[in-house]
Amino acid sequence: KAAVDVIGGRVGKSGGGFIQFMLLTLTAGSQLTIAPYLFGVVAFVGLAWLGAVKGLSKLYNAKVAPMQPLTSSPLLSMSMKDSITKRE
Repeated sequence: KAAVDVIGGRVGKSGGGFIQFMLLTLTAGSQLTIAPYLFGVVAFVGLAWLGAVKGLSKLYNAKVAPMQPLTSSPLLSMSMKDSITKRE
């Protein structure tokens, strides 16, 4: 995890600098003139990140679902009731 954090942070900073450099070069403007374009880039990356999180959530839930105990099973609840009534 640490390697991903370090590499991801450095790639993110480099990528952000590269995007700003390219926009400043192409528009020959200032940071204020490229702000609307940067907003579009940030919005796109944010939406892509949300889509990735949603996809990972589906994959994770599909893997974890078979491992969870069957608490809503009628057989399990009947056996629990039987063990409670036997103790009384």
